[in-house]
Amino acid sequence: MKRAKVVHDNLNAGGGSERLAFATIELLNEMNFVVDLATLQKPNLKEAERDFGNSTSNLWNFNQIEILDIYSLLNIEEIRKNRKEKNKNANEENNEINNKTNKSRFNDKDYDLIINTHGDLFPYYKVNKEHNNKNYSLQENEKKENKINMKSRSPTIKITYCHYPLVPQLIKKKDYTFLKIFFDSVNGFSQKIKDMIANKLLEKYNQMMNNTLILTNSKFSKQAIEKIYGNDKVEVATIIYPPVDIDKFKIFCYDSKKNINNSPKKDHNSILVISRISPDKKIENAIEIGRNLKEKENVDHYYMTIVGNIFSYDKDYLEKLNNLIAKYDLKDSIKIKPDVAFEELQEIVQRSSIYSSNSR
Repeated sequence: MKRAKVVHDNLNAGGGSERLAFATIELLNEMNFVVDLATLQKPNLKEAERDFGNSTSNLWNFNQIEILDIYSLLNIEEIRKNRKEKNKNANEENNEINNKTNKSRFNDKDYDLIINTHGDLFPYYKVNKEHNNKNYSLQENEKKENKINMKSRSPTIKITYCHYPLVPQLIKKKDYTFLKIFFDSVNGFSQKIKDMIANKLLEKYNQMMNNTLILTNSKFSKQAIEKIYGNDKVEVATIIYPPVDIDKFKIFCYDSKKNINNSPKKDHNSILVISRISPDKKIENAIEIGRNLKEKENVDHYYMTIVGNIFSYDKDYLEKLNNLIAKYDLKDSIKIKPDVAFEELQEIVQRSSIYSSNSR
């Protein structure tokens, strides 16, 4: 039986990359793989069904869960003591999950396929101890390991789906806000510790990008990856567009046109923007568009709804966006609705006539 490991930092985030992870698990199951999940946080099925609909449970078909430790992955165990005590219970729960499973079952060399579905921010790449030798290159070690594996089994195929190469750009600008995804106590770290973590994370990210098969979601992202790494060193294998549950929305749009099943009528001046509410998504651009529309005399009154999930550490950004809406006097025209359930999103889609999805 073929084995696969799907790597994703947090399936509870409810965004497009999480939908990609579920679709990947579903596809691998259809291909008769036994699928293990490697993640930083225990997945919550109820949250996933709220975000993606009840049918999500059909995609929740993995064999075992490996709870990853970001400190071990980055080889920075020495700063573990900086973690906040408030996360003690969550850490104990994650350790309990790993203790119930045989850790040797998660050895990367025993998988036929490993795919990281969040390669824009989460650097997953495990190296052997030989890599600690400075005179021993990653590429040489990979070749040696593959030759050994060829005697008994095919070498593990390692794939990284990189939505956009954010880590190198953010670290170059010393924008460390994204570290909150991995470290709850990052605000308590000194600048020296933050710099150390950032350097370790970038090192691991570069290892991943240089030693795995790269997939991405658009020509735009492909160009960005090759601009950073050079297409002679890192070549994007192919572009695979992210999955969309077309059937789940198509029937609702059809019903609203026919006005059956008590479906709400479409508002021809209604705009829907779907995006995770995060600074890297530049949602303020949508608000600027709304401001421009308001100033145009030949444009009738419009209504814009911005929906998307939000992490707790991005609440300040949400407040910034709402302040911008108030500054432009757009409270009657633009409304931000974070963390809406899938059923509510379907209703909003039914009413809307203009759609925008931010996958940057």
